Amino acid sequence: MALYRVENISFAYQEEWVLRNVDLEIEEGDFVGILGPNGSGKSTLLKVMSGLLQPQEGRVSLENREIHRIPPGERARQIGVVPQETYLDFPFMLEEVVAMGRYPHLGWWGTLRYRDMEYVEEALATTGLLELRNRTIHQLSGGERQRGIIARALAQNPRVLLLDEPVSNLDIKYQQGIFELLLQLNRREGLTIILVSHDLNLASQYCKNLILLDRGRLKALGPAEEVLTSENIKQVYQVEVEVEKWSPLGKPRINLRPPDLEEGGQKGIIPRRIHVVGGGGSSWRLLKRLRSAGHELSLGAVNEGDTDSEGARELNIKCVREIPFHHISDEKLNQTLEMMVEADLVVIAEVPFGRGNIGNLRMALAALQKGKKVFVLDGENIANRDFTGGDAVKLWEEMKKHGARTVTPRELEQILKEGEEDGQKEKN
Repeated sequence: MALYRVENISFAYQEEWVLRNVDLEIEEGDFVGILGPNGSGKSTLLKVMSGLLQPQEGRVSLENREIHRIPPGERARQIGVVPQETYLDFPFMLEEVVAMGRYPHLGWWGTLRYRDMEYVEEALATTGLLELRNRTIHQLSGGERQRGIIARALAQNPRVLLLDEPVSNLDIKYQQGIFELLLQLNRREGLTIILVSHDLNLASQYCKNLILLDRGRLKALGPAEEVLTSENIKQVYQVEVEVEKWSPLGKPRINLRPPDLEEGGQKGIIPRRIHVVGGGGSSWRLLKRLRSAGHELSLGAVNEGDTDSEGARELNIKCVREIPFHHISDEKLNQTLEMMVEADLVVIAEVPFGRGNIGNLRMALAALQKGKKVFVLDGENIANRDFTGGDAVKLWEEMKKHGARTVTPRELEQILKEGEEDGQKEKN
């Protein structure tokens, strides 16, 4: 009997289907990589498998028990999760962070026992972090911090480890180190590992089996040599590649074909770097359209857990995130302004403004004053989304004085399609 069964699941954010009719099985002790382009549903599939999200259709089961019928505490003892991003604002010691993984095993009083500390020490030793146990999490390098988050999951003593992009933003030394660690855990401890990856070659080298998603649907499942074919990659990623056997492992290695320079490059839309101000699901569809058109995107500032925040994570879009249910801090607003200034233009979605996120409009005004172009979707009706007592309307009026334009989604699409710098040229 398979350890994991994903039975014909479909999942949607609001009205946008991200997964459709995905059906697969994973055996105990497997090492599985989930692959696919941005927006294909990789992170969403992992969250559904963890029990964080519940599919609108189908079911996910662990040893024939539906994942959502397993009590959260018991589920946490079975499944360890390493998210794509982890926010620890308080300067916890590394040992304290790893000890958080013992929470599902604690008794009524929530006190760490001797046996719990043994698991914490073992997790630190396994990840090579024993000597750093007394450092704060903020004193660690990126690779050390990521190993610390993995150690926290290992301290749970799980049967399954789910990881979302565990080596994103790490250099190649730490990427290899993390994958080597996971391989040893799989081989030595028999831990079932399921991870999301953008790196086809790393996944090919280390994973026993691969899942390839294409726009939310299962394209292929099996060993790397069956999944990573030039035909599959062309259909899913829309690129031409050369696939070669990688000695001495015999695993497929993917090499991009150089572009045909005689064709003069991509025709049509000119890719731009665009910063989007969203929140509450207001920019999810916009982000998908802009990403599909080939633009480089950033989003923020939004709260962690917000629909648009999760959408940005699914699409692998840079995002400034504030902790849940907090007003956006000056630190996060400054990061947002930096992204706006680095972008070619700023687009403000039809987002409601309250005291918690009004700072985004102030940053947009500051970007305008620095010479950036700002487009506001349905800007003239911003009063209907103003829950600040009129401050959002006042900022919008000031933004118009500095050149901000209100546009419809169709007008924005046309401006970008024509590749115009000022957005003022009319169609012939």
